[in-house]
Amino acid sequence: MTVPVTVSERDLVALLGIVTDHRGADPGDGLPLSLLHQLMVQVPSEAVSFFGLDSRQQTVWFGQSVPADDSDDADVFWAHYWDCPAACTATIWGRPGSIMS
Repeated sequence: MTVPVTVSERDLVALLGIVTDHRGADPGDGLPLSLLHQLMVQVPSEAVSFFGLDSRQQTVWFGQSVPADDSDDADVFWAHYWDCPAACTATIWGRPGSIMS
């Protein structure tokens, strides 16, 4: 089911400000945690996660969450990965760099 979404100019300006804000040192793999926190505030949510994974080898090579998630639930993640369209659609369609929401 598709739900229409309306984005205002104010929303777009806020998102542009978040992604273009100078944040100092390069964090290496991933994004600055301040950027993830600002996204969580801009797009109301309980948490924001950003991670890199290899679905063929079932490994996560980096992960970030706001608020921090120190749980080690990789077995649960991979047990449900292929049954969750929001998680695996990019892999199935050969677009592993896609963003899913």
